Amino acid sequence: MLDINITSESDDDPKYKIKYKLKEYLLVKINKYEEEYNNNKIKPGRPNALTNEILLDAFLYVLFEGVTWSVASKLATGVYKYRSTLNRKFNEWVNRGIINDTYNETVNMYLNEHNVDEVHIDSTDIQNKNIPSEYTYKSFKLKKQAIRLTVIGDLNRVPIEYSIDSAKNPDSVLGYNLLMKTNLKFKKNTKIYADKGYQMKEIKNNNILRKTNLKIVVPKRKYKKKKYKTKNYKKIRKRIRHSKQMKDGLKRRVIIEHINSDLHRSFKRIDKIHEKKITTFNAFIQLAMSTILLNKC
Repeated sequence: MLDINITSESDDDPKYKIKYKLKEYLLVKINKYEEEYNNNKIKPGRPNALTNEILLDAFLYVLFEGVTWSVASKLATGVYKYRSTLNRKFNEWVNRGIINDTYNETVNMYLNEHNVDEVHIDSTDIQNKNIPSEYTYKSFKLKKQAIRLTVIGDLNRVPIEYSIDSAKNPDSVLGYNLLMKTNLKFKKNTKIYADKGYQMKEIKNNNILRKTNLKIVVPKRKYKKKKYKTKNYKKIRKRIRHSKQMKDGLKRRVIIEHINSDLHRSFKRIDKIHEKKITTFNAFIQLAMSTILLNKC
């Protein structure tokens, strides 16, 4: 069995507690779905080879450790033969909307308990291996085929909204599309801090402000290079004067960087794309974000 079932040695391990919290939350939902599904079945069929608890152990180990379905089957059951069963059951739960409903519920639960007075937005490229090239683009950062993950987070380093898209689109386009389709409700003139990649035209800024009550703030760097008209055109660094708001914004920009770093380091399955379907990879992202949200509730 997986280390999530170990009680004697891992009770004090924070990673174990995070896994166990998500596991218990999902077990309630999955057992409810399974009961409704079995009651509506015309033919009873064969019983499941693996219990929901064992399946969840395997899925969480894939999410956190990034192992293959074969290794997860060996760790959960002691044999390799259930790798196709794990893959099939995971996609079955995805298609039924169990993971998507879990993500939406945890977001609403978090927003009901916490006031979001300030948010941050940033994008990160995730290397793609198996998803068809029509969904991907050669990333300028990675020099490889990639998908771009755009995340909106708050001051508690919690992701509350996201989108995945081809890396061919610039951050300003991805950020605008994400903000315009979000259903999150913010207070009037809530500040959203972004880097210079999210600088948008006045028309888009006004649309975002009317739709979401968000005001985009792009802090400038403390120093910049400027050419002076001298004989050699030497580049010298000129100090820029900032308002207090800009200074605070530059300091807090590191929050969204920590969110992206946590997603890549803590959840190894989403550090690279091994799935062949974009829906399956999206489900792993939702599981990762649900874990962070439940940990903060």
